[in-house]
Amino acid sequence: MKRIHPLFIASLAVCSVLAALSYQDAEGQSLGRRAGARFLGASNSGGALQSVILDRILGERGELAAFLKSLDLTAEQKVKLLALRGSMKDDREALKASGEALRDAVTSDTAREDAIRAAADQLGQSISDAAVKASETLAKIRSILTAEQYTKVKEFMEERKTERQARREAIREKVEPLLDSLLAN
Repeated sequence: MKRIHPLFIASLAVCSVLAALSYQDAEGQSLGRRAGARFLGASNSGGALQSVILDRILGERGELAAFLKSLDLTAEQKVKLLALRGSMKDDREALKASGEALRDAVTSDTAREDAIRAAADQLGQSISDAAVKASETLAKIRSILTAEQYTKVKEFMEERKTERQARREAIREKVEPLLDSLLAN
């Protein structure tokens, strides 16, 4: 099995932060935009409102909200980062659509090799496009943040990578014996 390049994984982690900032509520309104200038710290109560909005945007990901707060972003940095958050939307949608197309081709009652290969090729192209865009976005983020802030981001992404690996291993340890016992019967 091919290993995914660590830069790609790190870039996706940064993109997930940006995606969280672009979360839309049930009415389709971006919570960041709806809060307007107050979200960006333009009012006296901006800090409290920012905290509430970030917590709502990120839902159960309180650690991520705390991390974003720990960066002590300036209003200008927030504006620039919020502008970047939507730049990955098309790539995420293309990636999702490609993955669904491949799954549909594989699970089709009339599965054909040529259709599966075409869908897999499209998914591969979407993955490579998203990886390039993620790398470009990471470079833009690097230019917006201070060296100290960027170091914190890199450390945060590395921690998340370690946690993901541990979760995958824990799942593997639980699932493999179960599969073995099911297949042995």
